[in-house]
Amino acid sequence: MPITIPVAHDFSCPWCWIGFLQVKRLEREFGVTFDWKAYELWPEELEIPAPTPAPPAANPDRPATPSRLNLAYAAEGISKPTQRPAWNLRTHRAHEMVEFAKLSGAQDLVIERLYRAVWEQGRNIDDPETLIELAEGVIPNPQELYSVWEERRFADQIVGFDDPAYASGVYNVPTFWIGARRYAEEPYATLREALARELDSPKGPPRSSAIYAHLKFPGPPPDRPYVVINMVSTLDGKTVSGERNEPVMDLGSTTDHATMRNLQAQVDAVMLGAGSLRATPGLWYPAPLRRIVISGSGRVDAQSRFFTDAPDRAWVVTPEWVTVSPELQPYHQGFGSDTLDFEALLRSLRQDCGVERLLVEGGSELNAELLRRDLVDEVFLTLAPKMKLGRDTPTYAGGEPLPRGELLDFQLVSSTPVGSELFLRYRRNRISGG
Repeated sequence: MPITIPVAHDFSCPWCWIGFLQVKRLEREFGVTFDWKAYELWPEELEIPAPTPAPPAANPDRPATPSRLNLAYAAEGISKPTQRPAWNLRTHRAHEMVEFAKLSGAQDLVIERLYRAVWEQGRNIDDPETLIELAEGVIPNPQELYSVWEERRFADQIVGFDDPAYASGVYNVPTFWIGARRYAEEPYATLREALARELDSPKGPPRSSAIYAHLKFPGPPPDRPYVVINMVSTLDGKTVSGERNEPVMDLGSTTDHATMRNLQAQVDAVMLGAGSLRATPGLWYPAPLRRIVISGSGRVDAQSRFFTDAPDRAWVVTPEWVTVSPELQPYHQGFGSDTLDFEALLRSLRQDCGVERLLVEGGSELNAELLRRDLVDEVFLTLAPKMKLGRDTPTYAGGEPLPRGELLDFQLVSSTPVGSELFLRYRRNRISGG
């Protein structure tokens, strides 16, 4: 898995257009990913001064010299853009659009569309209709952007210039964080050297590429897969950032997202509840991965990528009495006459499908059902440095509480801090814990 490099940027900045093209080169050369941090050069509260005309040349006979920006274009081998945005372009809506796209994993394509719209097509990305057009086919439910902008839903993710940006250590855009250093408006050669040094260095904090990248699991039981659960929660144990039916991709960081992909790469199948699937319409999994969605009603979208990406490896599992729509019938599997028989389901996955390692990704009630039956071998928990609160807000596992004498005992396998997040791995202790 690639490491993730944060980069502070704004679409209206010519240096960020250069930075965007540098990012594309770094992605191709090193296989790294980037976490785009929204920094707004002209926030709404900042009054835009009137433009001042350039002073006349002191000596008209003196030959012109290239500006620092033009030298940067030449050094990078980039043609000077034929389009140039208005010098006072507001970008708040565009940044909120990117934050919204992060919920469905579409941020990289949205970033590219926005930069090319500004610097190659000369489009006004402060115009809502232009942004909706750019979002079509990339972001699920692009019309929801109107509500995002009206509510300023992601305004707290956008840092404005001047003082707030300076307080966060950003004085220029783009600013790259590579290792322990910041690099602002640097040539590609400098960024390349810094990144190569960082990738080769054995020192420093764990990176997203290292966490859970090479796990060793015990062998599975003969009658079921080895079952692990992976979730992210707030410090107060909540596993949602909004309502139950809303995506939670904003709860963990990009490092957390990378660890999720690391885990998916080391199992044979993934399981989640129907509520989690409905709340994440852009959800996708690596093609070879068998995927199972658990539903009490059989009401899930047969056109979602969960099914269409790998129709021969997708199941919707219900109790046997549930009738599903004709579109879902090719995927339907029934286990249990009255309620879902999880033991029979896991036995079928192990013995009929050859699944040796199963990753469960929630939600809270599905986790509880598996834990209550003592069918879970390991739990992975990312602690996000946030507080949600709420008496009825979902936690890692819901369901009915276990009696004091039947608490499940787990043993700590690893504890890895990265920034302000903590990555915890526990294994079920069946020797001395019941």
